[in-house]
Amino acid sequence: MIHSLKLLHKRIPQGTLFLLVIFGFWTILVSDFAPLESQPFPDTQSYSSQARHIADGIGFVIDFDERISTAKNLIGAKDTYPSRYPPGFSIFLSPFVVAFGNSGVEVGVKVAVFLMLVTAIVIAKRLSGYLAAIIVALAIVTSPFFHKSSTLVMSDAFGTLLCLLAVLTVIELARCDPRGRKRRNLSIILGMICGYAIISRISLLLLIAASIIVFAKQRNLAWIAIGFIPFALFLGILQFFQFGSPFRTGYSYYVHEYAEFSLSNLTQVNPYGERGFLFPDFSNGKLMRWTCPCDKYGPLGKAPNIVFYPATLAGLYWIFMPPLLGVLGLIKIFRARTSLTYQFMAAVVVLNALLMSVYFFQGARLVAPSALVILICGSITSADFVNRMVRRITRSTDQ
Repeated sequence: MIHSLKLLHKRIPQGTLFLLVIFGFWTILVSDFAPLESQPFPDTQSYSSQARHIADGIGFVIDFDERISTAKNLIGAKDTYPSRYPPGFSIFLSPFVVAFGNSGVEVGVKVAVFLMLVTAIVIAKRLSGYLAAIIVALAIVTSPFFHKSSTLVMSDAFGTLLCLLAVLTVIELARCDPRGRKRRNLSIILGMICGYAIISRISLLLLIAASIIVFAKQRNLAWIAIGFIPFALFLGILQFFQFGSPFRTGYSYYVHEYAEFSLSNLTQVNPYGERGFLFPDFSNGKLMRWTCPCDKYGPLGKAPNIVFYPATLAGLYWIFMPPLLGVLGLIKIFRARTSLTYQFMAAVVVLNALLMSVYFFQGARLVAPSALVILICGSITSADFVNRMVRRITRSTDQ
């Protein structure tokens, strides 16, 4: 009888988590993919076009010049142009294009979003257990970020996936023999993830920066560099041939009129931003009404970066997680700051938030990597609290 109760106690969390994963998969599968011409220009058009050209063996190019084109009038279909964005996400999408034709882009996007969900669940399970994994799964599958990401050819969920894979690798690194071959191999893998991240989104340089900060005094930093350097060289060579300098990006080519980073962006209400166009606030901005007057998008976009991003990461805008779950996550990161894994997560959160706070364009999706890290940590804190309460109740009952 006791054995059966213990088995049931174990099976219930496993079954609940399995059902949530199936629900997340089904949600992605049945989500209506938005017509490409109605998706954000030039992001989705560039990723899709570049993926098709890579699949056709033409190269890392697109078939329109975004300076003279619009989403509904793509000029220059017979010519090719460099993309504003590095090719990593399009490289990921290209095998799906080969397998499924043009609809393969949609399949690739949905796969990336599902892998993001699964990786977040695995991290929570590894760090805390089934209850934390269940909370993570429930928070993600009910978030606007999860739902909308599966309908758009945007690299945010994919970039977040790469960040979570880096975190998962650090977890394994922290648990293995410091002198063993496994640590060397994992270090190279971490470097490769960081490298692929920068050829997917330049802002994901924060991953290699976080690795350097955390592993600066560790013996495996050289192995991380071995994994990272080939991707950095690839990107530098590509940018040299496309834009004339290894340090010149597609942004400097297409939107050179903007000062991308400035301290003034911290405190002024950003005139450039996506508001709730892509990822709405599930709570309809109820906790941030004090930043109004508002319009149909509510408080989104009405606060300066120095307010907007901390509020987003705390869950005051319910784009990634329920209100205040982010606060619990930040508390967890602080309390566990002596842990190598949590040091890495802290570095990711701080670097991501600081970088985007001085960026000229405001959007919640820009801090998606740190938001998912905080969501996981908040879920672990919540699960730890519930487990403590259950143990106390059990002890008092036994007495």
